Amino acid sequence: MFVAFGVPKTPRQSYLLWEEKTPAFVLAVTSKSTRQEDLGKKRQRYAEWSVQEYFLFDPRHEHLASPLLALRLRGGRYQLVPPARMPNGARGWYSETLELFFQPAGSKLRLYDPATGRYLLAHEETEHVRREAERARQDAEARAAEESAACKALEARKAALQALAQSCRGGCRPEVASRPFREPSQP
Repeated sequence: MFVAFGVPKTPRQSYLLWEEKTPAFVLAVTSKSTRQEDLGKKRQRYAEWSVQEYFLFDPRHEHLASPLLALRLRGGRYQLVPPARMPNGARGWYSETLELFFQPAGSKLRLYDPATGRYLLAHEETEHVRREAERARQDAEARAAEESAACKALEARKAALQALAQSCRGGCRPEVASRPFREPSQP
């Protein structure tokens, strides 16, 4: 994954570095088969292209000394970014480019935004929040429909009572006054 700022959001099959802007940040997931290239050719190539930060994540904790290797370009060479204490007290690696902390969590990588004090939601979490919001919207619409029906029923009852009161203004006839009140029929 990489991040390139100032690039138009257009559909593309691939990102051609020689035709587009150089990424400012690259995150690679390393494995047994890619480790040598990730630490060798790619690291050198990204430094030559002036990629400001290059992070390597080892989700299995098998191929790097720590689950995350964070490198920042200084003077044309990558320098190791040590883990730091995040505002929430946890340990993570800070990306100056993205202004986010990266925190390994088992085989996943969490992103923490120090500006908001919150973790960014993973795709599954975003979908869960979206479903919950949709459910809440549907519940609110159902309650609104019930309340609207109740209001209409009250208005009909009010109109019936007003009609009864109007008919009694000149004095109720005994046969009207003795009749039991009947609710108006529902439409």
